[in-house]
Amino acid sequence: MIQLTRFNRIGLYSALLISLLWVFLTWSAFTFAQETTDNVETQQFTDWTVQCTVTDGTQKTICVLFYRVLLDNGYPLLVFQVTKSPEVDDRFIGVFDVPLGVYLPTGVTMTIDNAESIQLSFERCDQNGCYAGTSLSEEIVQSLKKGQQAKVTFIDIANQKITATVSLDGFTAGLRAL
Repeated sequence: MIQLTRFNRIGLYSALLISLLWVFLTWSAFTFAQETTDNVETQQFTDWTVQCTVTDGTQKTICVLFYRVLLDNGYPLLVFQVTKSPEVDDRFIGVFDVPLGVYLPTGVTMTIDNAESIQLSFERCDQNGCYAGTSLSEEIVQSLKKGQQAKVTFIDIANQKITATVSLDGFTAGLRAL
């Protein structure tokens, strides 16, 4: 098992800032069509979506690649987000967003095509959910690019194991668009 529980604070804060920005901009938007507004552009890559936002103050473009697993009622069970590292151009940061009510000590486990598991710790929770993030190694990025699906598992406070399936169809094209 690969242990990926630590990465630098700047990367964590950047990932969480991007995560919160994404949640703010897309939490209630469940349409995935190509869309352009004043500050947001969204593109669909099979099962993955890239959303780019131009910040008003700096006019800097921030892009996030994401995949959502929705419950029957339409609310997100899991959002897996990938964005470029603000410190290293060819590195990526991955963040898992899950709803409140998770058992924090067990963290999140991702398994790509039944290969090695990647364990992440929850870094924080807010009123929108709980977040586990990490810098994605080249090995993990290549596994995601080559893979068919990932299984993401976490435990809720009732001690029930929750496993969400993440299709990797469109991941590589979406990553190129970042």
